[in-house]
Amino acid sequence: MNPALPLRAALLALAALPLSAAPEIPAVSWAMQGTVDAHEVAGAVTLIASADRVLHQSSVGYANLAERRPMQDDTVFWIASMSKPVTSAAVLMLQDEGKLSVDDPVAKYLPEFAGLKAPSGRPANITIAQLLRHTSGIEDPRPAELRGIRTLAQLSRYIASRPMQFEPGSLWRYTSAGFDVAGRIVEVVSGRPFEDFLQERLFGPLGMGDTTFYPDADQRRRLAQAYRARADGTLALSPGIGSFGPVPVRGEIPPHGGGGLFSTAGDYGRFCRMLLGRGVLDGRRCLSEGAFRAMTTIGTGDLPTGYTKSRLNHDLGWGLGVAIVREQSGRVAAQLSPGSFGHPGAEGTAAWIDPARGRAYVMMVQRPNMPDNFENPPALAFLAAAVKAQADPAAAALVPLPPQLPPRPPAPKRTPADPGAPPFTVVAGAGRNAPVDREGNFVIGPDYVPAPELKAAAGVPRGRVYRLLLRSEDSRYYPGITRVPPGAPASYRPADLADLRIYPKAYTRSVTVYVPAGYAEGAPAPVIVTHDGPDNSLPGLLDNLIAQRRVPAMAAIMIQNGGGDAQGSERGLEYDTVSGRFAEFIEAEVIPAVEAQCHVRISRDPDARATMGGSSGGAAAFTMAWFHPEWYHRVITYSGTFVNQAWPADPATPHGAWEYHAHLIPGSPAKPIRLWMEVGDRDNFTNHDGYHDWVLANNRMAAALRAKGYHYQYVFALGAGHTDRRVRAQTIAEALEWVWRGYRGPGAP
Repeated sequence: MNPALPLRAALLALAALPLSAAPEIPAVSWAMQGTVDAHEVAGAVTLIASADRVLHQSSVGYANLAERRPMQDDTVFWIASMSKPVTSAAVLMLQDEGKLSVDDPVAKYLPEFAGLKAPSGRPANITIAQLLRHTSGIEDPRPAELRGIRTLAQLSRYIASRPMQFEPGSLWRYTSAGFDVAGRIVEVVSGRPFEDFLQERLFGPLGMGDTTFYPDADQRRRLAQAYRARADGTLALSPGIGSFGPVPVRGEIPPHGGGGLFSTAGDYGRFCRMLLGRGVLDGRRCLSEGAFRAMTTIGTGDLPTGYTKSRLNHDLGWGLGVAIVREQSGRVAAQLSPGSFGHPGAEGTAAWIDPARGRAYVMMVQRPNMPDNFENPPALAFLAAAVKAQADPAAAALVPLPPQLPPRPPAPKRTPADPGAPPFTVVAGAGRNAPVDREGNFVIGPDYVPAPELKAAAGVPRGRVYRLLLRSEDSRYYPGITRVPPGAPASYRPADLADLRIYPKAYTRSVTVYVPAGYAEGAPAPVIVTHDGPDNSLPGLLDNLIAQRRVPAMAAIMIQNGGGDAQGSERGLEYDTVSGRFAEFIEAEVIPAVEAQCHVRISRDPDARATMGGSSGGAAAFTMAWFHPEWYHRVITYSGTFVNQAWPADPATPHGAWEYHAHLIPGSPAKPIRLWMEVGDRDNFTNHDGYHDWVLANNRMAAALRAKGYHYQYVFALGAGHTDRRVRAQTIAEALEWVWRGYRGPGAP
């Protein structure tokens, strides 16, 4: 069977739509986006929770840069040493049942340790507690020494055969081997393989369905790729999973209690919520109060300890499998209350529980060469933003986070007087925009000032933000494609974009939904649909504009694209195809999911609906209104891709979106579309075929709209590039106000 799929064969039956909805704190997302922009990490998923619910979950950046596969809430990570608290919890569960005590000698359960000698020559007599506090004196084997070891029984015997580093209890030295031995003790005492014990007694009851030592095919598909930071400020692919090499397979590699688990932010967040609840999650007790106290009480006395690569000190003490903050010193510890506890992982993942604040913080990234496992830029950015958000929720609700867009080659500078440009009115002065009560063509810039409406204002009611996920396999419109053949590297690029073969590729897309403050459930809400979501600045901006009565009290549906870019990609198929299909997908699959999960009813009045996007997302926004004016009347585009990016070729529109200004608008009766559009004087220019000049295309759009009598405002931005974030930050408030002028329906100001 040929694995390449013709487009018409790529349709699947509609199944269950939504997976979950989660709130988001924009300031935290923005902080993490900054670490992505700085190439500290390729992407991140963060979660903040109280004992009874998730307060924030968001994803930024990419899980796989070559595939342009975005981070998702269900992305799977190797969590490495974050396995250690899980192993400790398993041991304490057996202590709760009276089957062992952490004060017992290891040799009571593992005979291979009976003859182990300390460096002094005396019997070692290591206790289970010393294994879990890094004070046992045993040493980690080197990766090469683990070849051929397939079980914890084999691994325990090998560890017991090696010389010790120091007298048990006399020093603190970080080691993973102690937790591998502890996992073996769980096997011996429970009579179950360690991985099965965890699944049956911890992961299953806690609802941690994606936490495992051995990812299955679906979890491997969702696995985040690791990237090392290079000295030149870029990221380089890091093959394998730490010292394990390939993704582990059961029976080939032991279930390493010291660092073998894979998980998601949501799964590990449930484990942290159980600990924040002092052993209880959702009314189910997993650990006794005594076990919780044993885990979270410093047992290393006055020994210098740590987790930083640079020093041992007294900032941290250690309980059973967790580091515990003694006092607010050090850059990360300064963000946490004394008594906070948790554990990071080798590739930058981290989780911290702060009982004093009633918060659990989970950060998932995948970078092997962090400058420090404990104090590193992503962890510092995450915790600082999270703690500040709790102290000042209003400020955290409104942070400008521009959409992620691929870089383009440098473009030539254009002027408003170039051939083919429409007549312009110049709006002089820094920070000035085109008037909101006028139509036509305007020049702004080159000095831009962010709109004051992008800042939080005291006393302004805040809307609610939800996050839900849609899977490609549940869609009858977009089941997922790629132009990368099976077995080819992700970096594969076809030689001929005009003769592409496509292959099936699953995706999960996020949909972020804003519901305005004061919305009466059941009432039809005006809405704006945006592309390349999420736009984390939009909810707070709408809060302010709605409070100022400049726009209707509208909902916002921010839809992530399906991945990739340009011809042969899922994003290109959705955005650059000149047809009504993308609007139909939103109407049939996205809006019903939003209404079902977010407690909002979307208006069916086309005058109460707007759509907005940048680049190809801008072309998609206009396409939605053009082909379905019975659904959408209002459109905003930044650097609209009104050029020939369409794939597959359609004889009805042979030059893709270029056909709008070449034939479709001039040759059709005017439609009830109100359009605000922008282009930069240094916008994209890859004019290899005469149909890839973004400035010329937008100039021609303005001329075609004017000739047909459309209500439009066109902004030509000086000193601006493609979807320039400075231009957007200055103009977005006025663009929204302009595009909604004349609306008189429910929710109108």
